[in-house]
Amino acid sequence: MSEVRACVLVDVSRSVLDAIDRGFLLTFLESLVRDCRSVRIFFFDTDIGEVTDVFERADDDPATALEHAEVVWGGGTKIGASLSTLLTRWPTAIDYRTATLVVSDGLDVGDIDDLEAAMARLSLRSGSILWLNPLAASPAYEPTCRGMAAVLPYVDGLFAFAGPQDVAEVARQLDRYGPRGPMGFEYDFRERVAGGGVTAG
Repeated sequence: MSEVRACVLVDVSRSVLDAIDRGFLLTFLESLVRDCRSVRIFFFDTDIGEVTDVFERADDDPATALEHAEVVWGGGTKIGASLSTLLTRWPTAIDYRTATLVVSDGLDVGDIDDLEAAMARLSLRSGSILWLNPLAASPAYEPTCRGMAAVLPYVDGLFAFAGPQDVAEVARQLDRYGPRGPMGFEYDFRERVAGGGVTAG
């Protein structure tokens, strides 16, 4: 991980926070800041802001650090507008060397044309785009909501994101196939159970 250059875009809307364990998410982000050569973290809902410095000084307690930073959680989601703002306001955050990770369920209340346009720009700028969706941990999941359907053509891999086993699966597939290989939840052959978990098999 020490050679990875990453930009992590985290959807902190109510729908995502209802679907994911917040402690797991914060631990994941803190480990990226600690282990990656270069990483920037942004939270978005209807707007977007950088929180990298919060995790850099979290001292193993990111929840308290975020509380002191008065980071707001739990609004609606305008993914396209947020991505467009990112690319305009922070033009150096992502380049061809960057692995862009988007943590989101893809449920968007914004304009889908804006989302498609922003994803097209993001795809041209990024080395690769991995979309981490907590809903994809369900064995019945299909990326059919309008937001996910719009972003899929620009995503190199769509993965489940509900716990440490899902992070390990992302790493396994990246190691096996590379950032532009055939990847995603459809290549995850773990046996899934109701509720989004996996068996040991």
